[in-house]
Amino acid sequence: MRKVLPFAILTALAGCATPPPPPPPPAPVVVERPRPVFPAPTPAPICGKPAEKVAFAVAALRMQMSVIEITCDARGQFNAFTVKFRNDVAAQNKMVGGFFSRAYGGKGVANQDQYETAQINQMSEAGQYYGADFCKTSMPMMDQVLALQDGKALGEYAVAQKFDQVLAVEECTAPPPKTPSAATPSKTPAPAKSPAPVAAVKKG
Repeated sequence: MRKVLPFAILTALAGCATPPPPPPPPAPVVVERPRPVFPAPTPAPICGKPAEKVAFAVAALRMQMSVIEITCDARGQFNAFTVKFRNDVAAQNKMVGGFFSRAYGGKGVANQDQYETAQINQMSEAGQYYGADFCKTSMPMMDQVLALQDGKALGEYAVAQKFDQVLAVEECTAPPPKTPSAATPSKTPAPAKSPAPVAAVKKG
């Protein structure tokens, strides 16, 4: 005959059971802000050579890192960047200056100054637009840049960022290769004429 445990004992045993864990909190809803909308860039009066396009990208990267330095208190990383890539950045800035000289002649320096002022102001506005999220998403760039090995890698990294530029510089297209002209058929030389016969001289 099966023994029935008293109700009090069953209640005590039930109280000793481990309660199930509470359900996990719901995942936070991440709302990504759309990219800020800026005015359309000003078209440059001339096209840029491929190396000049890279130089503009490096200039934009340098200005972006300057904004990160000021906004996110990253002076140490920025100083390390300027020391490591001093020669590369100087060479790229010189190339940008050459572009402005070709494009604007004697007003090249003034136009370059206007470009840099407008470009860094636009990047600063973007930082303000993102608010507290700006440093969270932008600081990794400092470590990524400092991990690059040389100026070539710096240029490739800068181009890959696809910064919004205030000056639209179209890349110059290479001229189409010249089609070789058809070879002029050689003329068949005219057959040589036989020498005229020499009349015999009669002796008297």
